[in-house]
Amino acid sequence: MGIENLSSTGFQPELVNLTEMKEVVATSIFIGDGMSGKTQILITLGKLLLEYLQKIYQISKTNNPSLEAESQEFSKSLRTWAEGYGFFLRYGKIKWNIMDVSLDAETVGLEDFEFIFPYVWKGQTYKIKLQGNDVGGQNIFDHFRTVLGKIVSPEDFLIVVFDKSRQLSCFNSINQIKSIIENRSDFPRIIYCVNKIDLEEHIQATTWREGVSKSILQEIESISYSHQGEYSIPSLVGKEEKSIRYKIENNRLTFPDLEAIIYNSIRSSDSKYKTQLMSEVNTKALSREIAAQISYSKKADNIGNQNDHLGELWSDFKDLLFQYRPLAIQYSIKSDLARKEEDSDIYGRIREKWLYFAVNLPIPEELVMLAIEKAGSAGDILSEMEAVFDTNALMGSGILKIIDHITQEALIKIGESSIQKTKEPIRRQFRRF
Repeated sequence: MGIENLSSTGFQPELVNLTEMKEVVATSIFIGDGMSGKTQILITLGKLLLEYLQKIYQISKTNNPSLEAESQEFSKSLRTWAEGYGFFLRYGKIKWNIMDVSLDAETVGLEDFEFIFPYVWKGQTYKIKLQGNDVGGQNIFDHFRTVLGKIVSPEDFLIVVFDKSRQLSCFNSINQIKSIIENRSDFPRIIYCVNKIDLEEHIQATTWREGVSKSILQEIESISYSHQGEYSIPSLVGKEEKSIRYKIENNRLTFPDLEAIIYNSIRSSDSKYKTQLMSEVNTKALSREIAAQISYSKKADNIGNQNDHLGELWSDFKDLLFQYRPLAIQYSIKSDLARKEEDSDIYGRIREKWLYFAVNLPIPEELVMLAIEKAGSAGDILSEMEAVFDTNALMGSGILKIIDHITQEALIKIGESSIQKTKEPIRRQFRRF
């Protein structure tokens, strides 16, 4: 990972003039389905900006642009230097060490961020204050998006993040942006970020699809004969995995169990599991996507071409699907409840909630293969969008292109010679509602 070599980029450490900087504010709101990569984009941006500041620091100390930073660690002297010029990196309560932000738990509602850094445009150095909010993607946070729809300014940037490896996730991101801009005549400036392009390529490989499909079908065949099954999932409390046993009733497999079966099938069949590509977050998210494709397709087939009923079906399904983070059997409960109730009571309640979308056994091979194929076909619905940026949030590719675009759009809007007054952070504005 490093600063991208773009002909139009303003991230040019050797051209930064620290003695004369004009201040500009750019406000950006990140929305999109849960686990689409919004927080990871901001974490990686923090790392890229830290590397950028290190280069400027080294140049200012030695006047030798070719000298690399001695260490990637953030030294005390570098921090003192940066803060002396008013440069800063913050996500939520974490300052400077942005890589310490945890991705294990969902963004709880919304979190604010603030990145202040130098930027060169048309020979002038600007001190850019990139501020805004990272909004939780689950539909339990819809009220935050409703409020955002009222206070987001036409001058603000709305960054909509899509997970290209998950088709249904992309539909949810589309629904989120519609909910924010509906009933408005003055739209904010919208930027579409298509994330996880490397994961999309990975799951479209024939060998991957065949391997995962075979593993899923073997597990389903086993429980079809015995009418009972067992699997392991990571525990919300502690680091040990939990072993869950269950029985099949009325020859139907509920969504939470199907999701967990697919999750373990990917873990056992994918050699890339536990790498950055197939991280725990990506594996859980993809498991939910494939399980959802199977469950929804089965139910939709029973309805046929009755459009009104299909609309109601999708509404009911997405209300459950996007309510919590995967795995459903795990993230549909709170850790405090897990300590007070017996496992059988907790999981029984979750299965009951999903009972309408249970799938009859056995599940046909063609349905499993179709679900896997549809999961990775999000590109079809994203191809006609404008102002699209492809990103790999983990590796950092494409992220600085987005920030270049935002920064230059903000500079064009206010004009080269104007100095924008600092605006109140969006998080403070929420206190009025």
